[in-house]
Amino acid sequence: MLVRIEFVSFAATGEGHSPVVVLKEITGSRLLLLPVGPLEGSAIAMETLGMNPQKPAAIHLAHSIMEKLGGTLTRAVLYLTTGQSLMAHLDIASRGTAARLDCRPFDAVVLAMRCDAPLLARESVFGQFCRTDGSTKGNTLRAHIAAIDTLDFGSYFLE
Repeated sequence: MLVRIEFVSFAATGEGHSPVVVLKEITGSRLLLLPVGPLEGSAIAMETLGMNPQKPAAIHLAHSIMEKLGGTLTRAVLYLTTGQSLMAHLDIASRGTAARLDCRPFDAVVLAMRCDAPLLARESVFGQFCRTDGSTKGNTLRAHIAAIDTLDFGSYFLE
């Protein structure tokens, strides 16, 4: 079963304060915490703020290529592989045909945001990456989100 999700915020988890992207199911209270690196977090932050770098990043290039070839992102789906690794695929429609492309979860999130396309997760993803909003861990997460300084992701200069 597929569950519609949306980007909510950033947070830092654990002792190492590793950055994570917080995604929430639209019709419920479950949260998905996806670990990201500082550069990936920066790209998602730029997308949420509507910033466009002077030089296009790889995700901007992918979006431009898709549009120039007449493609439309119909949805992005997060799923677990047989080995329980998190992956994603993009469903792209173009001139009456459909294509499915595998990608990193981060790329799926950013491209879905950029294209205003549905972002979905298979139910199995919630088993591994889920936090329930009302739990003690959920309260801890809210406290982390409230206290996070986005400068902790680092400073990047776009040329």
